[in-house]
Amino acid sequence: MLGFLIAGLPRLEFVLDYTRFYTEDSPVTTFFKTFQNQFTGDAQAVWIMPETEQHAFHPKTLQQLHALNDTLRNIEGVENVLSLHNLELPLRNAFGYQTERLVRNDTISAFDSTRVMTLPLTANQLVSKSGRYPALVLQFEETYPKDSVYERLREIDQIMHARFASSHMAGRYWGEVQYNDMLQTETVKGIIGSVVVLIVMLWILFRRVGSIVLPAIAIVLGVLAFFGLKGWAGWPIDLLGVLFPPLLLIVGLSDVVHLYAKIQWKLHLKLSLRDAVKEAWSETGYATFLTSLTTGIGFMSLLSTKILPIRNFGWEAAWGVVMMFGVCIVVIPIFLRLAKNQIWQPRAATNDSWTKMGDYVSSIAAKRWTVPLTMSVVITLGVVGALRVESGVTNYWQIDPEATLKRDLVFFDEEFGGARYLDIGIKKVDDDYVDGPADFRVVEELTQYMRSNPAIGSVLSASDIPSALNMARFAGLPEYFELTESESNLEQDLDMWFLADSVGYHRFVSLDGKWLRISARLANVKTDSAIAIQTGIKNKLAEIDENYSLEFTGNSVLMDTTNDMLVENMFQSLALAFIIIAILMSLLFRSLRMLVLSLLPNVLPLLIALGVIGYMDIPLGTSTALILTIGFVIAVDDTIHYLMKFRLKMMETNDVKTAVKETNAQVGRALVLSSSVMLAAFIPQFFSAFLEQFYFAVVTSGVILSALVADLFLLPWLLLRFYRKR
Repeated sequence: MLGFLIAGLPRLEFVLDYTRFYTEDSPVTTFFKTFQNQFTGDAQAVWIMPETEQHAFHPKTLQQLHALNDTLRNIEGVENVLSLHNLELPLRNAFGYQTERLVRNDTISAFDSTRVMTLPLTANQLVSKSGRYPALVLQFEETYPKDSVYERLREIDQIMHARFASSHMAGRYWGEVQYNDMLQTETVKGIIGSVVVLIVMLWILFRRVGSIVLPAIAIVLGVLAFFGLKGWAGWPIDLLGVLFPPLLLIVGLSDVVHLYAKIQWKLHLKLSLRDAVKEAWSETGYATFLTSLTTGIGFMSLLSTKILPIRNFGWEAAWGVVMMFGVCIVVIPIFLRLAKNQIWQPRAATNDSWTKMGDYVSSIAAKRWTVPLTMSVVITLGVVGALRVESGVTNYWQIDPEATLKRDLVFFDEEFGGARYLDIGIKKVDDDYVDGPADFRVVEELTQYMRSNPAIGSVLSASDIPSALNMARFAGLPEYFELTESESNLEQDLDMWFLADSVGYHRFVSLDGKWLRISARLANVKTDSAIAIQTGIKNKLAEIDENYSLEFTGNSVLMDTTNDMLVENMFQSLALAFIIIAILMSLLFRSLRMLVLSLLPNVLPLLIALGVIGYMDIPLGTSTALILTIGFVIAVDDTIHYLMKFRLKMMETNDVKTAVKETNAQVGRALVLSSSVMLAAFIPQFFSAFLEQFYFAVVTSGVILSALVADLFLLPWLLLRFYRKR
């Protein structure tokens, strides 16, 4: 079975499609799809921005653009390339309108360069706002396959590196290319790093070749089988997929550590290896099953979210838990059964040092005020930090600043007016057509308001083309870039625009004639600032004419909506996991008092997680929104192991103090070892190119440490004070 699953690895795909993260039944998502269907969009447009030696209008720069234009036009799938070199504007003459080429013989006049810098159609589009850098806007054929677009973009990237010392690219599909490459690199790094950490931790813990090789082989087989299952099932690896290597490692190693620690103790009692394995499983197997069950339930609670990749993550992670549990209960015992040579067998180990630790912990727990006062301070600090948590994020905040994609986006944001896309659809309240002069005048006034906002770097509007046509009436003077005052002339301009370029017309006027479009790019502000800008735009339209309404859409709006939904779903899934696990705990202990005692220590790690997020100013993004649910199920695992051993010791001794002391000594060792393993498992994440993964590792490490402290100190204190024998 393992062989069959591993054979699915070649079928594994790496996919980052932004639309997969959009909330499926949200009105914002519905309108986004409507918007795409109603307008001839530019989803496949890519900005190519070389850092030339001279400014954008220098003859040498224009020569380079000329040569680059010719090269890019010959690339398969490229439909159009627009740059300063082939820019044309309308000009009015005695015979009507004709197009005017601004660059002739690789030179441009001072007047024309001034026009370029003044016109919204070109400023921040074909040239940076400072005039220093040029840009080429490349458009692929609308039906050209996405995978082929990716390949052509990699080809273009190589061309740019060969011709320029430094260059940048921007656009949705280039972002997806870079993300997918980073995902592959990070996933491979995560698996390799996890294997290295696995070997090192097993050596530190057990100091015997067999105790390293056998568990390592078993766990690696489990991880590979899981990724093979993803391949067979067609579950692609997306941004959340890089979390699987450390998560599977901590799940598998936690089970292995508890089993091996118990086997070592049984061997110390002079049992044979076979009997030691048998008794170890009889004592830890049920607890391991319960921890796997609660962990799986915690991940399955993510199915309640409306965001597809998080639902997929919860479903797949639950399968991963099942597979790692299967490895522990099947593969490890088989390996140990075949281990005839002593070097392959676990080393017998005493519990002397851990008994001393148990005595120390028990002595602290026996004190009346030390633990509650300390925990009160920690809880207070956690609450204060939690109040600092912000849900608003900037676009692409999770990318390492040294990554190529982040450098490209920062350059685009700083030099070309912003990388946060915002599309606006304007319609009449009565759902009438909006293709008349009065409608365009409303759009023009709203457009002027938006261009006066310094946070909005670039605005392209339905009113721009008729404004350019009016400018052409006055020899192309930039000060006449506005809608004509004559209603008949404006009607004529709109008709001519439609007849001359119907595709371009429907980029700003919907196919059904009921929506007008404004496309903008904002500075890379946080969600709350972007929402404030949108509110100002909506209020301005109401002030201009209350007979019109608008809807916001675009990738940034969808990501903001998704982020807000993430925060809401995070607490919903956590509450669901809490309720289900509480029911299981109540069935296990059949006592309301024990249910409360078992859940209280697991609240502390959640507060610590929120506190760390708040104090480190970590925004709640895709991965960090999962921390509370994952942290809760990790914390519950330790509590279950502790309480299962405590119940056994109570049956043996019938004395709470003795049961707590012996549980601290025996389970305490396994908890410390497994927590050390879990902390080490996240080491590769500290070096991830995705900052979100780094923050995930930091916060989860805080959860693991606080869960260990809660189970070693707070839980014993609660048991000594409030546990009642039946």
